[in-house]
Amino acid sequence: MTAPARKRVRLPAEVRARHLLEAALVEFAEHGFTATRIEDIAHRAGLSKSGVYAHYASKEAIFEALLTHVMEPGPDQAQPLEEDFESVESLVDRFIDRIYTRMADPRVLGMLRLMVAESARVPALIQRWHAEFVVSFHRAQARTMARGVERGVIREGPLTEHFPLAYAPALSAAITQIVTGHDSLGDPALRDAHRRMMVDMLRPPGAVQNSSSSAAQR
Repeated sequence: MTAPARKRVRLPAEVRARHLLEAALVEFAEHGFTATRIEDIAHRAGLSKSGVYAHYASKEAIFEALLTHVMEPGPDQAQPLEEDFESVESLVDRFIDRIYTRMADPRVLGMLRLMVAESARVPALIQRWHAEFVVSFHRAQARTMARGVERGVIREGPLTEHFPLAYAPALSAAITQIVTGHDSLGDPALRDAHRRMMVDMLRPPGAVQNSSSSAAQR
């Protein structure tokens, strides 16, 4: 007896688009942006070439979509700085947890590697993403820092003047991990040192250390 033919399941458009971007990230990482062909992405995603073009008009459009899909954080990561924090320790604890979790995502590491390798080939895409997302993101963080200074719960200094400096240890660990393959982002000593550095730089003079946050780190 012949088994009945299995119906082909058509995935929703947003699911197909996500599979396509995941396939593109793998292809770009393995072969580079220039050498990767649309048909390579289509094959890995299980789509036809026309199926790819139904979602994106070009490789450049796929790369730009990847920047948004991978590098722009989701709702739970959108603001790594709390608007209303009780202490410097609680602010820093939340920031450290979110940043290291985000950086350790294999997709984010893969995209960082791709951006470093391909930025000279697609400078306009990188610059537009930086202008539309990164700059506004940093401005929002600067406003949070300014409010903390006004409330007297944060000490004015290098981090309040240029908060992107706070990412430096995590970014350094991410680059080391990309280059060497060593799990630098998973090093608890690094996270603890990063935390203590930020607390020391942001805690106002004379402020008492928050014991609950300190104990949570042990």
